Amino acid sequence: MIPKNLIEQIKSKNTILFLGSGASIGATTSKKRKSQSAQELADVIAKKYLGNNYIGKPLNYVSELAINESSLFDFQSFIYDIYNPFNPGDFH
Repeated sequence: MIPKNLIEQIKSKNTILFLGSGASIGATTSKKRKSQSAQELADVIAKKYLGNNYIGKPLNYVSELAINESSLFDFQSFIYDIYNPFNPGDFH
């Protein structure tokens, strides 16, 4: 059951939807490419921003380092470019 106050905040557009890392599982592109796992995404981020020594490290760790090495905007743009081509799965 959703609390009454939360419903009111949603109606007032005072909320932000936050989804966990598993929310993209099952999403595909128009070319049927599947979204990456958290570790695969971490490795892509590591390769772009940090180098191969960071491959295999946790997503939250490499993400924070990548933001520090570039900027939040640059990092967010990179993630946007990765996920923008994806469409929700039928079960979403």
